[in-house]
Amino acid sequence: MFNTDAKKNQNNNITHLNIIFRCCIPVHSVRGGNRPFDATKREVVLCCLESLLHSITDDCTIHILDDHSEKSDVEKMKGMLLKNSKRHQFIALKDTGNGESLDACFQLARDKDFELTYFCEDDYLHSPEAITSMLTFYRGFHQDCIIHPTDYIDRYLRDKPYDSLIYLGSDRHWRTIKHTTGTFMISQRVLKKYWKLYMAFAQSNKKVSGGHEDETINKIYQKEICLSPIPSLAAHFSPFPEMPHFVDWKSLYLKLKKGIE
Repeated sequence: MFNTDAKKNQNNNITHLNIIFRCCIPVHSVRGGNRPFDATKREVVLCCLESLLHSITDDCTIHILDDHSEKSDVEKMKGMLLKNSKRHQFIALKDTGNGESLDACFQLARDKDFELTYFCEDDYLHSPEAITSMLTFYRGFHQDCIIHPTDYIDRYLRDKPYDSLIYLGSDRHWRTIKHTTGTFMISQRVLKKYWKLYMAFAQSNKKVSGGHEDETINKIYQKEICLSPIPSLAAHFSPFPEMPHFVDWKSLYLKLKKGIE
């Protein structure tokens, strides 16, 4: 059963979105790892950050939590933020590792009491309308919900149907999902209510990086409504599954890459 303790239409009064962008650009950023478009890790991170900056409005503030990136790339990211607005923030993490950065981003959102937070990993490429579409749908939905921006293609395998409820938004459809990565938009209510599971997610990644969603955060989606857009608003730069259909991600990536060079 989905949660029913959230007040209906409580999100209409949400005025600001805080985006926490967790990133790490290694000293040696090489091609490989079967990334789409033969991109290096550096190109992925900078293009994904630039796509976010192109997608946000004055209702958004970006907080970069950086895990010991190369000094020149740190200056590059700071310049990208400053070019957009002085309100954005760059935070250099003391500790290193995926679990440590997860812990830091959850602690930041709770300590600052952000009413709505988009936790974003550094390998998600966003369409120009991504953040506006997410905010518009969230504000108009009938109750509090969680949003994951990517419509993964492996949810359409004919031999493994992925059951969903479908909702109509102002510019696309939205489907309920039961699984996410570490990229999602949640309210302070959800963060506090399921704090132990978010901390468990971080702690598990401190021991072994990657995975651990099924025993931690995916349990939340059994009680809270989690939705992703159709068509997708973001693409995950990962070898599998393939990038979401119906959006020319390659053209968007190449345009952004040219802009950051």
